[in-house]
This record gives sequence, C-alpha cells and structure tokens, in this order.
Amino acid sequence: MGASRLVIGLVGTCYSSALFISSVFLGRFADVRGRREVLRVGFLLAAVATLLQAFATDVLQLVFVRILLGLSAGIVPS
Repeated sequence: MGASRLVIGLVGTCYSSALFISSVFLGRFADVRGRREVLRVGFLLAAVATLLQAFATDVLQLVFVRILLGLSAGIVPS
C-alpha cells in the first residue's frame, strides 16, 4: 500500500517546519555555546533520527522522527 499525497505532504511539511525553526533559533545558540559542540550534537541527532526512520511502523512515528531530523538538520548549517 502506498502513501497518499496527504501523508507525503504532512511528513514533508513537518520536516521543513522543524528545519526552519531550528535554523532560526539555534544559530544564536551555536554562537554562544561553540559551533563544534553544537555540530557534534546535531550530527549525532541526525544519525539517530535517520536510523529511527527505518523502524517507524506508522505515519505518526514517521512524523515525529522527521521532526527530530529537521531539528537536528537545522543545527548543522549554523
């Protein structure tokens, strides 16, 4: 069974929103705490979230994991 367009849009929107929010707010945090430390945490969270995507069994789990991935990916460009 394939995913509907609504589900695909929901997952993409949640990821994009989390990426935007973390990019805006965590840039300043990286300036205060140090970029290397924040990058390490961002890469670690991204790796964990990527692994968790493989084990998501329903849409709600996938949405939460994609939000975590968006938050961690927003840390990296800062």
